[in-house]
Amino acid sequence: MNTNSKMLNTKELDSLLMDFHTLTNMKICIYNSKGDEMEYYPERFSSFCSRLREDKEKEALCMECDAKALRLCRETRKAQIYTCHAGLTECVVPVMDAVGTIKGFIVIGQMRGADVGFETSVQDNDEFNASLSKEFSLLPIVPEHKLAAAVHILEVCAGYELLKKAVEEFEMGLETRIEEYVRKNIAENLCVENLCREFRLSRVELYNVIYRGYRCTPAGYVKARRLDFAGELLKTTKLSVNKIASKCGIPDYNYFSKVFKKAFGVSPREYRKRTNK
Repeated sequence: MNTNSKMLNTKELDSLLMDFHTLTNMKICIYNSKGDEMEYYPERFSSFCSRLREDKEKEALCMECDAKALRLCRETRKAQIYTCHAGLTECVVPVMDAVGTIKGFIVIGQMRGADVGFETSVQDNDEFNASLSKEFSLLPIVPEHKLAAAVHILEVCAGYELLKKAVEEFEMGLETRIEEYVRKNIAENLCVENLCREFRLSRVELYNVIYRGYRCTPAGYVKARRLDFAGELLKTTKLSVNKIASKCGIPDYNYFSKVFKKAFGVSPREYRKRTNK
């Protein structure tokens, strides 16, 4: 894998690019959102492109083609398949986050179509053109249907990790919102149905979010928060146990005393005595 000071150096990314090339025989590159090339495989330029870029005018055309494709991709937020000035097939796929902001680009290219021949004369130099023609013939041939399949896969892959991350961040945010809601409404009816209605979740989704964050059921989570709050009130206030039970959403004194003792090992009154010494 080729790298420079601006490029990434992660084994995961290297492995992904290598696997894609192994399956498709296509060169693949990763660009950041500014259009800077960050990583590539198997090499930065094919022998044909390296030879072509020895001519400064043609190198300028190459850079112009790349810039135009990136610009169109950024404007349309869609994959761009195009033929460069030298007759090579190239493709740019946007990498976007969940709200459509472009985070980078995946580029595949330096390949030729099945019916494309070398016809570009870059200099009045037969030897140079003959060398280019030879290098052109060594480029991988990619039929349209294979290119379309590769682009489809890249479009899915480009969004998968970002989408996965977005979902994970949303669920983390959801845990925080549920925690805050329970804290503010600790004395209210925090049954599963009401929580599902409040956060627009199905029962399964609510159970999954709570279990993933706290390794318990919604009812278990609410009860634990009620008892935590009860313990705090017993330590910091002189409210009666009956009043505290009501404030914690467990108005049945006998039941409150039972579940509190099970959780803390002592009755509410004994807990207050021990923590206020």
